[in-house]
Amino acid sequence: MRPSDPGKASYVAKIDQIEVDGRGSNVKVQVRWYYKPDESIRGRRQFHGEFWFCLLEQADLQI
Repeated sequence: MRPSDPGKASYVAKIDQIEVDGRGSNVKVQVRWYYKPDESIRGRRQFHGEFWFCLLEQADLQI
């Protein structure tokens, strides 16, 4: 997902489930978010590669 501010990095998520109602007008998407080591409390470490992402245990339901 792209943030509204073009200067910020994109958000990365794994889609776990997509539900569509019978009419096809409402869609629910359940996602699990990834984060970069820079966004964690401990920050980036030497062993983290440039494209290293960590999966959060938190899941969100986007309606």
